[in-house]
Amino acid sequence: VVNSKTKKRTSKALRFLTIVFIGYGTMCPLLESTGIFSETFEISRWGYVAFAIGGVFLGYDNFFGVSSVWIRYTLANMEINKLRDNFEFDWQAKIGLMSGEELTEEKTLEGIGLLKNFMSGVQDIVITETENWAKEFENSLMELSRSTASGKG
Repeated sequence: VVNSKTKKRTSKALRFLTIVFIGYGTMCPLLESTGIFSETFEISRWGYVAFAIGGVFLGYDNFFGVSSVWIRYTLANMEINKLRDNFEFDWQAKIGLMSGEELTEEKTLEGIGLLKNFMSGVQDIVITETENWAKEFENSLMELSRSTASGKG
């Protein structure tokens, strides 16, 4: 749980800082054109610095997948919670139908089947999420490789 809160905070902080710095970079030339600042202080030049800093935050988020990891984590958590809720309702229904009856082998196997389906669903979500993470990581590495290769030429 602490890990998900850290992911959420980091994602929001990176996005917020990107917006702030790129927004500031956009405003600098406009502020300079108002004549509020002295001619010796060229605020528009600071706009380039702000754009660069905003770009660094955006690049960090994109390369390390901070925001996408948090979003995927949240979606996977919601899917698992849905599976759990469905399992709990099915389990309670099964127990309710058996009230006062003797537990037979057939009913035991039905209960085990419910549990097996639930566990299988959770494993499918984990496998899908891991595959998505691996693809995203691989794509980030390929993009970095292309970027560094194009920078050399």
